[in-house]
Order: sequence, then C-alpha cells, then structure tokens
Amino acid sequence: MKRKCFLLLGGMSLYFSVQAQTLMTVDTSTEYQTIVGMGGGNGTLSDANFLKVIVDYLGITTYRQWLETAENVTVSQINNGTLSFDHLFTSERIAYLQSMASKGVKIIGAVLSPPACLKKNNCLCQKWGGTCCGSPCGTYNCVDDDNYMLPEYYDEYARYLAFYAREFKKKVGVGLYAISIQNEPLFNEPYPSCKLFSFEYGKVLKAVHDTFAKYPEISSIKFYGPEHMCNYSGNNGGNGAGSNYLKALLDTATYRPYLDAYAVHGYSDGIAADLGTSTEWEAFANKVVVQYGKEMWMSETSSPDLNEWSKAYWYMKCMFMSFKSGRLSLYSYNSLEWLCSNGYATRQLYNHMHFYRFIRPGCKMIKVTDTDPDVETIGFKSGSSVTMIVINLVKNKKTIQFSDFPGKPSFFHVYQSTSMDMCAYAGKVTNNTFELPGESVVTITYDASNPDAFYGPTAPQNLKATNITDNSITVTWSVVQPWKLNGSNVNITGYVVYLNGVKKTFTPITGTSYTFTGLKPGTTYTIEVYARDAMINQSVASTIQVTTTCEQGGCTPITTVNDAQENLFTVVPNPVSNGYVWLNLPDAGVYDIVVVDMTGRTVLRKSGVAAGQRMDVESLNDGIYLMIAQKDQARYLTRMMIR
Repeated sequence: MKRKCFLLLGGMSLYFSVQAQTLMTVDTSTEYQTIVGMGGGNGTLSDANFLKVIVDYLGITTYRQWLETAENVTVSQINNGTLSFDHLFTSERIAYLQSMASKGVKIIGAVLSPPACLKKNNCLCQKWGGTCCGSPCGTYNCVDDDNYMLPEYYDEYARYLAFYAREFKKKVGVGLYAISIQNEPLFNEPYPSCKLFSFEYGKVLKAVHDTFAKYPEISSIKFYGPEHMCNYSGNNGGNGAGSNYLKALLDTATYRPYLDAYAVHGYSDGIAADLGTSTEWEAFANKVVVQYGKEMWMSETSSPDLNEWSKAYWYMKCMFMSFKSGRLSLYSYNSLEWLCSNGYATRQLYNHMHFYRFIRPGCKMIKVTDTDPDVETIGFKSGSSVTMIVINLVKNKKTIQFSDFPGKPSFFHVYQSTSMDMCAYAGKVTNNTFELPGESVVTITYDASNPDAFYGPTAPQNLKATNITDNSITVTWSVVQPWKLNGSNVNITGYVVYLNGVKKTFTPITGTSYTFTGLKPGTTYTIEVYARDAMINQSVASTIQVTTTCEQGGCTPITTVNDAQENLFTVVPNPVSNGYVWLNLPDAGVYDIVVVDMTGRTVLRKSGVAAGQRMDVESLNDGIYLMIAQKDQARYLTRMMIR
C-alpha cells in the first residue's frame, strides 16, 4: 500500500512515498543451466586499450572469430591439402587472438560461406543477374535459388573446415572451443552467405564432425548451430519447408549427437534487432535444454542505438529475459567495436556489463523469486560467489529485502543503470536490504575469489553546502580516491555537477567545490555531484537538497507540512517559551538546521548541530516556524511555535 503526501515549500512540491518492501527469496539449491561465456566478435586489433576495456573491464569470456573464405580456393587444393589461410592468420590477428586466449577467453568459430567452388552458383555470396555479390535487386536478400552447397562436396567442405581448425591451433597456439558450420542458413546476402536448409544441415554437420574426429588436436571442438533467427516458429518450420531445424537436429536421433549447442541469432531478418519473447524463449528452453539436455546459445545479436535510455533499458530487459526464460549458456554480441569506441566504453558496453562482468563461466543460474509483479529477478552462483540481477519495471523506487540463504556472503557490491547511471558502482549492501531506483537495472554481486574488487569510481563523500545566500549556493565534497583494475590505479579525472537535473559542468571540474549563482531566494534545489575517472566511467550521484536564504523576505509562504515527515523530526518543548529546544531526529549525526518563517524568509541558520542537542532559538519572535534539518541526503521538517 502506498501513501502520497505533498509539501509546498518555497514554490516547490516535495513528494514522499511510503510503500511495503519487495521480498526476494533466493534458493541456491535449485539450479538451472551452466554459463559457458559471454562476448562478441570483431575488434580493433591494433589497440591495446581496446583489450583492456573489453576483456579486463567489461569481462568478455568468449570471442566469435569469422572464417573468411578466400575467393580462389579450388576443389583440388582442398583434396590435396595445399590450402592457405595466410589472409586470416596475419601477425596482428595472431597477437590479438593470443592476447584474448591468455586472459581465458574462449574462441568460437563461425563460417559465412563455403568456398565458391563447392556451391551451385560458384559465388561466395548471392548471385543476381549473373553477377556475384552486390545487391542489385534493391535488398540485401536477393532471390538466388543456387546459393547453396552441392551435396557431392559435403566431404570436401568437412576437410576444408578441418584444415582451418588445425591451422588455427597451430598458428594461435590454442584451439577453437566451438565452431558453427554455417551462419544464418536461410539468407542470401551481398556478403558471403550460403543457404543450408534443415533437411541438409544434419548431413553436413555429421560429415564435419566425423572428419574432425580423425584429428586429435581438433577432435574436442564443439559444434553449435543452426544460427537461424530466435523465432521459435521459424525454427520449427515456420519459415518454409527448409526451416525445421529443431526437428532435423534434435528430434532426429541420427543427427542429435553431433550438435552440442542450439544457437540462434537475435534478429527478425538478419539485420533488425529482435530478441524474442518470453514465450518463445521458454519454448526453446523446454525443447533444447529440458527435453534434450543441450545448451542454448545466442551466438549473435545487435541492437538499436542504445545511447537513449529507453532503448538501453529495453535491451537489458530483453537480455535478462533470454537468460531467465531461454536458459542461455552463451551470449555473443555482433561487434565488440560497438561497445568500445576510440578506446572508451559506450553505453552499449555498460548495458552488457551487468551480465558479462559478474556472471562468469561455470556459474549456474539459480531460482530467485519475488513478491512484486513490477520487479523481475534472476540469480547465479559459482561456489561461494553469488550474483543477482534485479529489474524495476515501474517509475516508483522499490526497497528490496532478500532472504537469508546458505552461504550468503556478508556483503554484496551494487551496480545500477538508470536514465543517469550506466552500470555505476553504488557501494556495498551489508544487510539484506537495498534500494531499487525507478525503471532501473541493478546487479548485486559477491566474487569469492576477489571480494574487495569493484569496477568504477565511488560517489563523492561529505557533500555539503558551505555558503548559502538568497541567490547562490556553494557546495564542497571530499576527493574521490582511485580504484584498481587488475592491480593498476584508475585515477579520478574530475567531477560533474548538476542542479535540479541540469548539467552545470559540461567539462568535468578537477576541484572539490562549486558555486551556483543566479538562484531564487527561499527556493529548494537538488544538487548532484558525480565522479569521473580516466576511463570515462561515472559514479552514482552524491545528492543533497539545499534551500536558499530569504533574508529580504517576499518568498512563497508555507501553507502546509507533511505529517509523516513531522513525526520523524520533533522539537521539545513545543510550543517554546524558554528560548531553547531539544532536537529529536531519527538518525544520529550532525545536521544543518534552517528555520523559516511563514513568509518563507530564513530567520535562523545553524551548522554542526547534533541530533539530541539543545538549540538556542531565543532570537526568534513569537509565531509559527518551519524547521528544516539536513544531513547528507537526509532531510527532515517540522513545525515549531514560539510564544
């Protein structure tokens, strides 16, 4: 039950909400899928800082590497073993892949097209009007009924992929973790592509699997596919006779043993983002994970421009749904370059960070339930490490209380994304309760292997107003200390200041004070200060509300005071007749006290007043006053009568 109260103070409406806590129950004994990893493809090969941001900070654990087929491959080269993949294994790419592998990243392979010599149209991509590639039909998906691999060459294709996998192991020094035999098998594209219908897919998969099994160095590579869209109906015959991949690869016992993970792509048509529905994901999970014991993968997806909060929020909810309803074990984004631009994180990176950084390989999804239809929860554990992701679906903030559970750590680190925050570090939860901002995504996590590590700057502490006039406010705060990434300091480069939600410092300031000018007398302002680090990460805000003085009078009169607030802060005696009062406040500590008369004029101000301390009000005339007590982000109000 919620109760809304309003106080008109200095022309500003203040809103208070009283609401019940949302109870979250954590059941670590009920386990679901095991996480293989999370990552993406592509990357800036020559930028060392790119790997720092993507691997060390974001924490990717899988990398999807394309096999880019050369145009001049011949059948005889495949059969006599004279193939060359030098165009793929440049020294720069080898160093890049080795750096990934040295940090524990699993590399999975993907194929855009078999060699042209193995295909009916003799092209790497779609053919239109006798011309290979291009898109003269006006769309990326032209009609080309010959863009498929000839059945008589399935064994040659298997040898081709085996040669590539062996070269990869030889050149890079580590083997592929898994490989897909054909990307998006129902699409013609102006870039390398090939149709591989469901009734042929199993035959090719078996040929490749059996060929890999002949070579010990690649025999343990896993196979994932078919990499069609994440529409359940479309994988169940809904996209034509050649689209029944679920039946061909899982229901058919002949080919089921050869597929380790059923993989889909998060698009509607190969380009437009579509991350499915909970009903579709549940159908995939029931068929793939529950019925057949296979892993479910999202091996490629992308998204709209996620710099807008509404789109970023939508994407994170979809990502959450794919893990919870679809029981995903692996999640891969199309291009890591979209997550790190010019060496710095984009908003898209922070959206993924709620999952990538804190849900590590080997984690198992666990059962987490809650009592609020406006809240969604999911949990993961690995040994003593526990991570939970919580989404608030409405604009009202929530208070979440979670149950005790076996092995519950003594604290959790908290990260939040809102319209203002991007997976920003919000400190620790040391009890079973935390705040969930309106329309937010919050991750609480404990890493038993490195419990003190956190990622991002902390909020500025000791934010306070040091000089207040009718038209200005000066605030100060403490210096924020660097945080560590892999043992190296990430320094704080400045602070960003907001007034009533409007940014005042478009370039971060390096000092620890700021003066707002041109303000209205007797008006309450909300002030926020954020810390910014050398990686352009931003902290959550440190916030205070400050009311300008009204020494000259003429301010908006006070008409009412909220009863709930007044019950939290009282003065004794009241009415006052002897020139002093005792302050009864709900929290210990030191407060700034402001006394305002009924015209809105500030008549008394005292700093450093402790809760429970006696305060002298002898200078005030008889009448009714509003007393405001403020400490950090806490603000309490009460009425006082002097006679």
